[in-house]
Amino acid sequence: GGITGVLKKSLEDSGVEVILPSEVEKKKSHGSISGKQNMIEQLKITYDIDQAKPSSTYGEWNGSSFQVMSWHYAKSLARYFNNPEEIKPMVKTLEIAIHVAFWGLLGAMVLLVFGARKNSGLLYWLLVLVPMALPLFFLIDYSAWLWWYGHTLNDMGAFSVKPFMPTVFGDGKVAQFTTHSYPDTGFGLMMLVFFVLAIAALTRRKQFKDQ
Repeated sequence: GGITGVLKKSLEDSGVEVILPSEVEKKKSHGSISGKQNMIEQLKITYDIDQAKPSSTYGEWNGSSFQVMSWHYAKSLARYFNNPEEIKPMVKTLEIAIHVAFWGLLGAMVLLVFGARKNSGLLYWLLVLVPMALPLFFLIDYSAWLWWYGHTLNDMGAFSVKPFMPTVFGDGKVAQFTTHSYPDTGFGLMMLVFFVLAIAALTRRKQFKDQ
């Protein structure tokens, strides 16, 4: 009843499903909603509210990880610069990247399974060479992100800085800030994997030669 009831009815008449906290608690007390289901319901409620906005481009709620990730990314960007025309292309880029990563990983797994069938050939050696190259891949990816952050600063920031490239390894300086970038345990483990796999690959190569 009251204002809450009027607002709830108005939203429901507009096609927006509304679940009040009191209703959620009531359902939880009857054991009909688990913690996970309750969280999903709350996400759906918030999503539907955003979808009902005139400027919304969101589709119908389906609860997929892809949909939630794209929506959350857009909302996160809007906290810093609420410019839909600038946010939409960035969200679109994220969606493309997710699809590329998903299908790329599937394709890579198929190649690995196929390559493991034979004890020779390019695919067989890629099973070793690709993990060995992880430190290099990391440096390339890390450097690319540093460059991207330094060259895509938003004009609505608290202050302006000329495009920059932070120091990848070591101490650096950006405007009045000092940066420190050094490898840690994770990179050390990748280097350890590199040496172990290198020894294994050389040993295997020697075995092939001796056969």
